[in-house]
Amino acid sequence: MVSDVTTDLYTADVSAEWDDFVSRSRNGTLFHRRAFLNYHPPNRFDDCSLLFRSSGQVVGAFPAAVEERDGRRILRSHPGASYGGPVVGPLPRAETAHACVRAIVKFARARGFDGVEMRLPPTVFHRCPSEDVDHALHSPGFHVPTMELSNAICLDGGPQAWQTRVQGDTANRLRRIEREGLVSVEGSDAWGEYWPLLDETLAKFDATPTHSLGEMERLAHDLRDDIRLFGCRVAGTLVGGVVVFVGNTHAVHTFYMAQN
Repeated sequence: MVSDVTTDLYTADVSAEWDDFVSRSRNGTLFHRRAFLNYHPPNRFDDCSLLFRSSGQVVGAFPAAVEERDGRRILRSHPGASYGGPVVGPLPRAETAHACVRAIVKFARARGFDGVEMRLPPTVFHRCPSEDVDHALHSPGFHVPTMELSNAICLDGGPQAWQTRVQGDTANRLRRIEREGLVSVEGSDAWGEYWPLLDETLAKFDATPTHSLGEMERLAHDLRDDIRLFGCRVAGTLVGGVVVFVGNTHAVHTFYMAQN
């Protein structure tokens, strides 16, 4: 039984150990890694991330921050990331997930927090199917106040396989593109060229990019293997593009999409 779990506040000197654990974990993503989270300026969020150990070994991690809201003090999933929640080890051990959740609740109560909030990653990012974290959260009374829809496309079999699942006008456009050969899609570092296109696209929905151009260029430089821009060009002109974040070895996350 995992009963001797200790809780440590994250400090910069355990950054490499934290990221090594996330990379080996069952449910960790790019958004849990310090290499991603640390791009935020130190004063942007009140970081309160937790690292859990048993017998000296890391068994869990919880990227988190303090948020003051409506007179309440909340310990929440790190607001600088799309997904959060407890990260657990590579083997499905319910007792470890329960121990980490109990440690989070105990820490929050001891520090006088009024509540704990977290946003778990979609299960498509799990390296193996497991619901031990969900079960562990249910026991102390966590509930789901809202739910967002996530869709995933299976890429097994390559483009020819998954294109057969596309129907209607989209399928017709894909066939025309292949037939006429007018469009090229390629990996790109043309962030400066892409960003006005993204601004224009999001403005149609009264939205703006989460990142500034400078932040995106710095992230793409520091995490070159994990953040990719794929540009679509017609006659050499950039007409669209998709920014993907490699969540882990199991799935990627489409973060931005833009077209003129």
